[in-house]
Amino acid sequence: MTEDEIGVRDGGRDPDETARDSAAVFSLLGDELRLEIITALHEHAPLSFSELYDRVSLEDSGGFNYHLSQLRPHFVTKRDGAYVLTAAGQRIARAVAAGFYTDAPEVSPFEVDGKCTACGESALVASYADERVRIECTACDETVVRVSVPPSLFREREPRAALEAFDQWGSNQVSQARNGLCPDCGGWIEQTITWTPPEETPFAVLPTFECGVCGRHVITSFGALAARDPRVQAFHERHGINLDDRHYWEVEQFVTDEYDEILSEDPLQVQVTFEAGDEVCRVVLGADHEIQDIEIHPRE
Repeated sequence: MTEDEIGVRDGGRDPDETARDSAAVFSLLGDELRLEIITALHEHAPLSFSELYDRVSLEDSGGFNYHLSQLRPHFVTKRDGAYVLTAAGQRIARAVAAGFYTDAPEVSPFEVDGKCTACGESALVASYADERVRIECTACDETVVRVSVPPSLFREREPRAALEAFDQWGSNQVSQARNGLCPDCGGWIEQTITWTPPEETPFAVLPTFECGVCGRHVITSFGALAARDPRVQAFHERHGINLDDRHYWEVEQFVTDEYDEILSEDPLQVQVTFEAGDEVCRVVLGADHEIQDIEIHPRE
């Protein structure tokens, strides 16, 4: 499973103009006291002027009034005689509370359930550093999973609980993108394809969901897309298998292209093979991420 983020785009606007406008707005946050004000309102709003003043560290009321005025109207507004955050202010407050812009925690390698998709050994360990989850095999040094995730997933959670949260978070990211909604900004999604060099990932090609507003990429695998089809699920259920009961990194078709075959590059056609019992299920998907064909045969 791979997830990555790229630069921000603003559909229809001049990127230079967008950058200048954004820089002017974000410059309003370049003071510790102003972030104190935003945090106080995030935790206790609505607050009157005096109530808000009592919750920050500045003793000069004139200076406080100046900093508060700089946050209006972009991040703070007055409603019914009290101060509250705007929608933009709430997004900033949530990002601060989640620690998106501070040092991320690090988690040393710990054992996890599952077998390595490369060597079959039960020797998997997970770790978190540089805002990335890594699941690696200590027997063969294979990297099974390497994914960027927000630090809030690993803050104040035990490592195993954090890994379970990561598994669910990744699935939800893909589900939301498949439904046409960017998991970051709510913008519209376009189905695209990422051709990735083999040395960077065990896949030659990956289906990608690209946000047309903020530029966010959510990248999954053709095996993960195919496994969501009811016909593929029914195939596994006939053999007593429920892929939903397994972690993402435990399903070979999700984390390696060993079961992928590129039938055609133009137009793109990728075949994913699932094996269960005495049967083989072959699923063909196109560049639009849609299933074009499913065939089930006896295992040779």
